[in-house]
Amino acid sequence: MAIHQATDELSSPGEKNGLAEWALVVLLASMMGGLFPTIIILYSQNAVWAIWGLFWVFISILSLRIKVLESLRPISPFLIWMACFVAWGALVATYPIFDETYRLAFRFLSVAVSLSLVVSSRRRLRMFANGIQWALVGNLAVTLFLLKFPSYQGQGVFAKLSIEADSDRFAGLWGNANHAGLVSLLVLSLSRWATRWVALVGRISGLLIIYLTVSRTAFIISGCLLLAYLAYFAEGKERLRAALVGVCIVAVAGVYVGVVGERVARTSVTESPVVARVMDLSESRTRQKGQDSRLDLLLRWVPKVVSGPWYGYGLYSMGGQESKEIGFRPGFPRQGTHNIYMGILVDVGWVGLVTFLGIIGLQLRKIFRLRMPNEDRRSILALAFIICVFGFANHNLVTDYPGWIAFPLLFHLPSLLAIRSGDAPDSSGA
Repeated sequence: MAIHQATDELSSPGEKNGLAEWALVVLLASMMGGLFPTIIILYSQNAVWAIWGLFWVFISILSLRIKVLESLRPISPFLIWMACFVAWGALVATYPIFDETYRLAFRFLSVAVSLSLVVSSRRRLRMFANGIQWALVGNLAVTLFLLKFPSYQGQGVFAKLSIEADSDRFAGLWGNANHAGLVSLLVLSLSRWATRWVALVGRISGLLIIYLTVSRTAFIISGCLLLAYLAYFAEGKERLRAALVGVCIVAVAGVYVGVVGERVARTSVTESPVVARVMDLSESRTRQKGQDSRLDLLLRWVPKVVSGPWYGYGLYSMGGQESKEIGFRPGFPRQGTHNIYMGILVDVGWVGLVTFLGIIGLQLRKIFRLRMPNEDRRSILALAFIICVFGFANHNLVTDYPGWIAFPLLFHLPSLLAIRSGDAPDSSGA
């Protein structure tokens, strides 16, 4: 039987991208880039719902050419788990949660269905990967502009962003530096399937954004992935190329210092607030500001879990005492868990956490067992590593859009990129 082998060329001969496909890519890229809903929601809640409506308009158009249920099949394990998580979390909650439950289910389903259609073929995957790289480029441009001209921060849309002139951390349109680091890593992991020059532009932009966010978790993940690649996968020429890229990044950073100034990057490495924060693994500076470190938060939440019901406290309890979704919760730690594993345990108990770890574990096993090009497998494993490790620093992965995009991709990409016996070249694009 013939063997169809996946290659770097994701486009199908003679097939053009449709308007609905481009529209969904733009919407998803805007979401990854923070424009929607972070910025739009500041101006009009009605506009946000109108955009969610657009998702389903374009989904309906694409459903005329693509079998929606078939495109959702690869991500069905996570869909089922997410449905159970939302339903169980709402059922055991002792506070009004219907509105938030409806919003969470509707928004997650909108993103999951859109994403499954957008990456339903290799050609569409390339289109999506290209689109989200530009989200990084746009955010880098906005951040550098505001750093160079801080007076604009108090004008128009920029007045509503959380970039502060005297801050050592920046977040572009995302509004949160740790969030920006997570999204940048996710987008970088998908650059493998983008057009080569677009991938290069996206990677440079993503690395600079991670530097500006000063996210310890993003730095650690980036370093681990780079070391793993150089140690186990790179050939001699690739190692030399990596060294050259490092030199270029240092050169760009030097130019950046001269253009922007010394507020974020300083000529003396020992005085750099970036280096100081990244190397402060004990989070002593966080404690000095009167905030809890992640270890402090863990120690605060463990007794709450141990003394709590086995079935959890209910949806969004992981947000802590001041959860914006459910309001003030007396008796809970002030800050959220900042840990998705602890967060799931708090919301839906041990059963929810065990089943979550179970489906992730089974999916990782599937990634190793399926036949696919080594480059694709490494990129998918990098995506899995980013999700799993960042989960120890973020409790919103299953209730916010980065996770709504990342988890379905983790389940969809292996099936899409696997080498199958008897496959014919993908000429239909569906």
